[in-house]
Amino acid sequence: MLTNVVERILDAIRVAFGNLPYLYLIPLVVVLLVLLVRWATRRRQRALARFANAPVLDGLLSSVNPSRQKLRAALIIIAIALVLLALARPRYGEREVQLSARGVDVVILLDTSRSMLAEDIGPNRFERAKLEILRLISHLRSHRVALVVFAGRAHVQCPLTMDYGAFSMFLKSVQVGSVEVGGTALPSAIEKACNLFAAGEQQYKTLVVFSDGESHSGDLEAAAREASKQGVIIHSVAVGTAQGAPIPVREESGGLKEYRRDRDRNVIISKLNLTGLARAAEITGGKTVQLSGRGGGSGPISAAIAQMVRKELQSRTVVVYNERFQYPLLVAILLIIIALVLPTRAKNATGSRRGE
Repeated sequence: MLTNVVERILDAIRVAFGNLPYLYLIPLVVVLLVLLVRWATRRRQRALARFANAPVLDGLLSSVNPSRQKLRAALIIIAIALVLLALARPRYGEREVQLSARGVDVVILLDTSRSMLAEDIGPNRFERAKLEILRLISHLRSHRVALVVFAGRAHVQCPLTMDYGAFSMFLKSVQVGSVEVGGTALPSAIEKACNLFAAGEQQYKTLVVFSDGESHSGDLEAAAREASKQGVIIHSVAVGTAQGAPIPVREESGGLKEYRRDRDRNVIISKLNLTGLARAAEITGGKTVQLSGRGGGSGPISAAIAQMVRKELQSRTVVVYNERFQYPLLVAILLIIIALVLPTRAKNATGSRRGE
């Protein structure tokens, strides 16, 4: 029975205050200040006793009003306690607030084929693409994002979500070779990504492709046209350079073992194929940017997404408590002002001196 009462009291305190640690500090701070004032008073008295004898001290201190000194100290201590009470954020009363998030659906397509290991941009195409994706989503707050990885086939790594932390976790777990089938089947990846969008909508939908554009299988233009019919805008982020670079094969320790070779044992030079990626973006009215050793980035794409017509993605009702911190804070300020202007001298001190 007693336990239930205590729990109810604690629950009421949690509701009544938004920052409990400051509330718990009040008794501790008050006790410490009282002890500090007493210690300072006694120290001052001992110092005065060493300075002069009792009759002389009585004459010197006759103009001091000890009661008002104590009152001033008490006012300052109470004011500090009230400041801590204000910091504890007292709350009384509540109201319901309707929160809604408006945005668009953004599906990120990430190429995980082995050509993305080429190091014509540092540290390599794949890692640079992942870094750029993180940079892109940092500008997409209030939008829903999803991740589709593809090589010879496509796989939904993260469905549409507004949980950017979960998206980042899924992204970091992706590696080259995460999709077992080799190749670069971007058309099927576009088709799978389009299936994540709500059926019947002709806007609010965009794909952002991160790929080197090499060795695509399937009809990319046909996939782009079908996406356009559904109201999907495709943006392309071309990763790599036209000069290209060999594809390293590394040991488990990370050391370079060799470079990938073709059937004739010639080193394969993987080059950026910008044409297909640019064409897919052009068909759907999207943008194409290039990540290369000279820079580049997804800034124009995030700007284009920000200009899109938005829909309501999430709506919920939350209870908001009315903050009342201003009242104890106001009283604390008034007490400090009173303490500063409060005289601590006896009223007849001046007259006594003149009579003497």
